Amino acid sequence: MLVALALSALILSAPPEAPPSPKAATQTMALEQRVEDIYAEMAKMQKEAKSDAPMTKEQVAALQAKAAELATKALESVDLSKLDAAGIEPATTLCRMAGAKKMAELSAALAAGAGRADGEGFAFAVAAVTTMPDGAPGSKESDAQSKATAALLGHPGLKQGFAGPSGRTFMMMLGECGESDLQPHAAQLKQLGDAFVPDAPSEVFGMCTEWVKAMGRAAPGAEAQAARMQVLAAVKERLAKTTDEKKQKSLKRMTALLDGAAMRGELLGRPVPAMEITWLGRTEGTPSWKTLADLKGKVVVLDFWATWCGPCVGSFPNVRTMRAKYSPEDVEIVGITSPQGYVAHKKRARADCKDDVAKEQAELANFMKDMEMTWTVAMTKEDVFNPDFAIRGIPFVAIIDADGNVARVGLHPSNEEEIQKTVDELVAKKKSGKKG
Repeated sequence: MLVALALSALILSAPPEAPPSPKAATQTMALEQRVEDIYAEMAKMQKEAKSDAPMTKEQVAALQAKAAELATKALESVDLSKLDAAGIEPATTLCRMAGAKKMAELSAALAAGAGRADGEGFAFAVAAVTTMPDGAPGSKESDAQSKATAALLGHPGLKQGFAGPSGRTFMMMLGECGESDLQPHAAQLKQLGDAFVPDAPSEVFGMCTEWVKAMGRAAPGAEAQAARMQVLAAVKERLAKTTDEKKQKSLKRMTALLDGAAMRGELLGRPVPAMEITWLGRTEGTPSWKTLADLKGKVVVLDFWATWCGPCVGSFPNVRTMRAKYSPEDVEIVGITSPQGYVAHKKRARADCKDDVAKEQAELANFMKDMEMTWTVAMTKEDVFNPDFAIRGIPFVAIIDADGNVARVGLHPSNEEEIQKTVDELVAKKKSGKKG
């Protein structure tokens, strides 16, 4: 998981106080150009295939083999031991394409660079963790990544590096760390709060909510709430001084998130936050309930989604299977969405519905039929990125017990084993008549 996160956000470069030398900058530009050239060659090969059908396994293997060949050639003249921080990203991309031998060389170079006690050393240390073997949550590989990420809080270049481009990658990685790994480093994590002053650079200030979430796991209780209030005050002060509408909107969302039940530590084990349901749909029959409170007595699976979200739609088979597995008397599955201004149909033309919620609801009903959605869908007044649940990405699954309390949050529909285990336990508890 850390590797996937880091690949999507790894924009490491030399820290501001140590700009790269002309020679280093030239090397970085050369590496970046080689990556672009390989991508262009891959696109050319796909175009020459002249087929709209999905690529076969053989075609994918051929592309990968060609990419490995080109990447290996591109790295022939590159001394990985002399990389600077700016060259890490393109070098990592090339090494991943080239294969295990080059990745081993890169890992050694990153480990050596990580020994520097400055911001650039921190950048190397962050990148080194992203090259560790990846694994599913709970695996040995995942546990090793979690411990290594938490250990970065003890790096001597932490504060200096955190203020640089590698800071955001690091915060994303912290989001995957287990509580037991973070808690020994709570004091070091707390020190990063000094960076979130109202006039901090946007690239730093934008990480404040992720820092609060990490504090909630590293030091739950009074310390975490003090961190939340510290950041909330800074966000409000920054908002009061901001005139740009786009920035105002972002800061208002941050305020709502920090004021939400999850950030207050009042979500898990508490009654599900109220949501104003403006529309309920089902492909067969009409829901007899109007609010989530009406569903007490059932285990409820909430799947936050949107029609434009590829991973959400891609997980429909998982949700469909879950709906077929459980009796509607025991389990209710509700897809939670909110007005988006359009419906991104998959089997018909996109429907623009700006300022016409009634049309969007009708189009959503068509979408449900087209996509064979066998569960209930609810449109809420609250945004699908619901701040009470601290939702930053969808799909996002929350599970509510039969007493109406939040039992689990932050699951993905594809995590069938974990969802099923939780639902089975809650259904069994409901049938046994146990409380809490």
